[in-house]
Amino acid sequence: LAFSALLSAMVGAYIWGQRRQPGAWPLGVLMLGVALWSLGAALEMAAVTLVDKMQWAKVLYIGIVMVPGAWFYFALQYSGRAISLRAVGWLVLEPVLVLIAVWNDALHSFYWQRIEIVQESGFSVLSLTQGTGFWLHATYSYVLLLVGLVALVRRYLRTHGPYKKQIAALIAA
Repeated sequence: LAFSALLSAMVGAYIWGQRRQPGAWPLGVLMLGVALWSLGAALEMAAVTLVDKMQWAKVLYIGIVMVPGAWFYFALQYSGRAISLRAVGWLVLEPVLVLIAVWNDALHSFYWQRIEIVQESGFSVLSLTQGTGFWLHATYSYVLLLVGLVALVRRYLRTHGPYKKQIAALIAA
């Protein structure tokens, strides 16, 4: 996970340098989200106490909420579909609401119903029982991921020449 975080951050930094290219900005945000998700997951696993594990779980959620919207926006831009600034605003609203729910979950248990540490093969593992907020976010995320994938598949089917392999690589990734 630490290597994944480092590699994703390096790719994101490279892409950020290319941000004027179509699709580069959302792809850079996507890679930053993957880097934060991976780093947070690595540090959550390394933590020992429940308080520390939960702090890192909350940090990794910053990355988790960035990925679906950035993927969706990137896939639409890459496939040649325009997206309005208003639509981008909606893509930011849901992640902000999820982060508020996650960071304040101790007050309402909307996102996680039960939080505990369990022992698995000699390791202390954070065990979370998902609540309604989790399932709402998961549904939203998978819809964005699927719509982005469909946009790329449609672009693949309409494309000929050297870009077809590039689109196939994006779909596979």
